[in-house]
Amino acid sequence: MQTILHNIKFTNYDSKRSILHAGDTKHFIISNEKRNLLENRIAQMNEFEQEELYNAIVAQSSDKRMIHGLQDFQCKFTLLSNGMVSKISQLFTFLFNTSLLYILITLTVSFCIYELFYVSQSFAIGYFYPDGWWLLILVMCLFHEIGHAAACKYYHAPVGNIGVGIAGFRPVMFTDVSGAWFLKKKQRIVVNIGGVYFQSLFVAIMTIIAIKLNSASLFYVCKTMMITVFVQFYPFFRMDGYWMISDILGEPNLYYDAIETVKIKMRNKKQPLNKRQWKLLIYSITFEILVLVFLFVFFIYNYSIIYDLPYKCYLFVIDILNGTANYSRMFNYRVFMTVMILLLFIRLLYQKIFKKRITSLLKGQQ
Repeated sequence: MQTILHNIKFTNYDSKRSILHAGDTKHFIISNEKRNLLENRIAQMNEFEQEELYNAIVAQSSDKRMIHGLQDFQCKFTLLSNGMVSKISQLFTFLFNTSLLYILITLTVSFCIYELFYVSQSFAIGYFYPDGWWLLILVMCLFHEIGHAAACKYYHAPVGNIGVGIAGFRPVMFTDVSGAWFLKKKQRIVVNIGGVYFQSLFVAIMTIIAIKLNSASLFYVCKTMMITVFVQFYPFFRMDGYWMISDILGEPNLYYDAIETVKIKMRNKKQPLNKRQWKLLIYSITFEILVLVFLFVFFIYNYSIIYDLPYKCYLFVIDILNGTANYSRMFNYRVFMTVMILLLFIRLLYQKIFKKRITSLLKGQQ
């Protein structure tokens, strides 16, 4: 059920909360009690007063409790306008027919995992040359974002622009699908997985081409793109998997609320937790353990590569300076992926340890 009052709309979030929509871009979760008060108050307002209330709500965009359709970008640039995104995404909405979606995502993911990780292709010898095929990763990123937009379009929710930006000092591509907050939970979850769904379709097509062309470089491009599908489900960064879990659990500020719950329990182990806090605590502990297990296996399995990495980097630089580098055998894929995961691990350490310490030091100097 949806109530429309001037430029303010209300939709149900769960049994106790509603979403307040100010236009198509500002979305707040409020209690049903506050919703009833606002609806009654707005009903008594004249048009000028309603406009003032709307402007006041829109001005709260810096409120930390607001649900952001986008991450907090330091800077952003538009690649495709919302009109263009709407036209392009309309072409792919048929892919979100429920039966077709489940069939295709199962087939493509299974096919990609089998071909890229279990079948030994004759050309997959461990080395690759960084040629033009690697530019396909940019095309994949764009198609990934179109997947989110197409899912929104399928459910008749408004879609925004597609662009690139800097978030957390890293380059990202984004789609403004904040219109998904008008949708029901199951529909929002489909919007969340729309990106990896389209990405798996793209990887499956490119994998078939790599096998037909007998191209080692394209094969490793596909393997890298498929690995990024799994990375999307890392639950502590604001990526597709995080938002999916957030919607499933009904926690729009999932990460921060989970961390706060852990702190509460650590400060006072005897303090009882309510049902919601137990849910947040289990989420945090479960995924922290999974990450630690993965890192343990990763470091054991790749110990020799990590140990030799500084020396290999030294030889790599010396060979380039001397002009003796053998580019055809320079890029070992396992070493390449080990470095990528190490960089992800360093970022995780920064987020969990160093960032907090730097922030506390800066606060202490103020």
